[in-house]
Amino acid sequence: SPFDAKLSVGSPRKDSLAPLLILTGLRLAGDWTPARWLGRLPSTGLRTAWLEKTTGTLSLVSKGGLVGDGLTMYAKLSDGLLYVDKLEASPWQGTLQAEVTLERRRNQPFVAVAIELDQIEAAKLAAWLGVKSGISGSLDLRLEASSIGTTPYEMMAGLAGEMTIKAGPGEIKGVGVTALREALMPDVENGGPVARSLTLPFTSIEATTGLSRGILTVEDGRLSILSESGGEAVSSIDGTVDLLLWIADLILTTSPDQADGEAAGTYRVIGPPDRPVGTIPFGN
Repeated sequence: SPFDAKLSVGSPRKDSLAPLLILTGLRLAGDWTPARWLGRLPSTGLRTAWLEKTTGTLSLVSKGGLVGDGLTMYAKLSDGLLYVDKLEASPWQGTLQAEVTLERRRNQPFVAVAIELDQIEAAKLAAWLGVKSGISGSLDLRLEASSIGTTPYEMMAGLAGEMTIKAGPGEIKGVGVTALREALMPDVENGGPVARSLTLPFTSIEATTGLSRGILTVEDGRLSILSESGGEAVSSIDGTVDLLLWIADLILTTSPDQADGEAAGTYRVIGPPDRPVGTIPFGN
C-alpha cells in the first residue's frame, strides 16, 4: 500500500549514506569517500527493482553534520519512478539545491539530475569527496546531466549534459604553482620571492563545459591571476577531463595583452585532477 513518511534526522555524517548505497547494490567496507571510485567505478549491477514495488511520498528534514544549517527533501515514488522534486541543504558554508529523477520503466535504469551549488567553500567540498584539491575559495556550480545504464560504470560512460563553474577569489596551492606562475605571468622574475611562493592568488576561475560520454570538455574557461605588478593575468582554459578514467588534459594560455605587455605564456596540466602527474610548460 502507498506510504506517506515524514522523517527528521539530526546531524547526519558522510557514512550515514552507506545504507542508501547498499540499497542500490553497492556494499562498502570500512571508512569510505566518493574518491575511492575515481577512475575505478564498480561494474556491480545496480538494484532498482524496489522502485517498482514502492509507492508513496517521503519528506525529510535534517540539521547539523553533513548538511550544515539544514536540509529539506521531498520525494515521490510511483510505478518504477523516483522523483526528488525538492532537495535543499546548506553544506560546506554555502547552499545546495537539486532535483533528481531515477526511472526503471525503461529497458535500463535512467537517471537525470539538476544541481546548483552557491558560495560553497571549494576546499571543504574537496575534503568531503576525499579529493586532494589545491584550490580554495568560494565556488558556484550548475550541473544538468542524465545517463542510462545498469552499473555505475555504464552510468558514468553514458553521462551527458552541461556544467558551468565559477570560483573565486581564492588561492591555488601546491608544488606546481611556481612553474605555473612563471609560464602564465612573464612579469615575475625567476627566483624572486613571489616566484618561490607555493601560493598563487586568483580573482576568478570560470568555465563552461559540455559533458558527453563521461568526458567534460572545457569550451570557455578563464583563469584570472593576480600579477606581481598589482594587475591581472587572464588565461584561457581549454581541454578535457575524463570522469570515467579520472584524467585531465588542460591547456592554459595567457595572451600578450593580458600578460602586462609581455609574451604570451602557455601551460599544460596532465593527469588525475586531484594529483596531476605533470604540469608541463611548452611553447615558451
